[in-house]
Amino acid sequence: MVKKILFAALLLAALSIGFIACDNDDDPRLDNDKENAENNIENVVDDDSTEDNIEGEEDYYSCDSIEIVCTGKAYDITNYKAKIDATIHIPTTLMGQCVLGVQVSSSKEDLIAHENVISFTTENLTGNNFIVPIYLLDFNTTYYYCAYVYLNGVYHYGLIREFKTLDLNYENGYAYVDLGLPSGLKWAVCNVGADSFNKKGDFFAWGEVETKDRSLYGEWEEGYKWGTGTSSSDRRLKKYNLDDKYGYIDNKTVLELADDAAAVNMGGNWRMPTKDEMQELIDECSWKQVNKDGIKGYEVNSKTNDLSIFLPATDCLYTPSSGSSSVGYYWSSSLSIDNTSYSSSYSSYANVLKDREIETIFSRVTGCNVRGVFK
Repeated sequence: MVKKILFAALLLAALSIGFIACDNDDDPRLDNDKENAENNIENVVDDDSTEDNIEGEEDYYSCDSIEIVCTGKAYDITNYKAKIDATIHIPTTLMGQCVLGVQVSSSKEDLIAHENVISFTTENLTGNNFIVPIYLLDFNTTYYYCAYVYLNGVYHYGLIREFKTLDLNYENGYAYVDLGLPSGLKWAVCNVGADSFNKKGDFFAWGEVETKDRSLYGEWEEGYKWGTGTSSSDRRLKKYNLDDKYGYIDNKTVLELADDAAAVNMGGNWRMPTKDEMQELIDECSWKQVNKDGIKGYEVNSKTNDLSIFLPATDCLYTPSSGSSSVGYYWSSSLSIDNTSYSSSYSSYANVLKDREIETIFSRVTGCNVRGVFK
């Protein structure tokens, strides 16, 4: 019984210290009122199983064991992600009832107010330590973060700390990532026409370098630069064709730079990736489906370094219907020539990256997004 009383006093003291820190303008950590929080801890220590000893903290920031949650350091920091470690000091039997996580914001004021923040949670608890991976951050940006424990309707916050993501390199003013691919190919951070990595950007028909009204995607005679005719019976191609039944034969199977949306719109050494280069991205990286600020997509992580890119899930624009925005459609610069089941009309198709696979049957008049590459 004496041990229980001492333990209760210890936790109450920890909470009091936490609120003292919360009250100063530099580092407020709790936005719950003190009375409710103290009642919560009293409910915690009233459990018969609270006689377990809580080990002291051996942390990078000399966290005191009387703190309920201690914000640890940020490490494995890259251009897009980092890991945060933290420590909690509550009875072992209650650890399974907690929600453990980290709040992150590029605004210290927002984090202090716990508004407009990104929350990452984890169940990765080892002893009284936990690690929270955070991802899809902006590059070259200072972030503020604090660990938290949510227990019995009350949030307990650790100290606010900060880190900065790595900057990127640039080619002709556009940021890129070197994923350590065998080919040495570098991938752009953003889609063509996008000013942020989680935005969709512009849509292009294959072989066109300008965007157009949505209603014109899927149209041949009036809508597609390299096609004439309005139906499959009279459709004719003016360029990038291997079959005289479908128009002028030029035997071109890869877009020329003048018809390459990335090359024209980004300049420098930028261009669209070929089918084989897209396949390399699939094979040599790990893919994780994520959601960034309401935009679904794939985090594409290098297998040889800690860098990654994000491919937003995007529509494909084709009259009268569009594809699903849950997977994403990205043009390659390669004509589709290897699908024997559609050999009679293959010259109408180009390769597109769709949901971690290369789609070989995709009408070139469709509007898709483009991601630039260069060596």
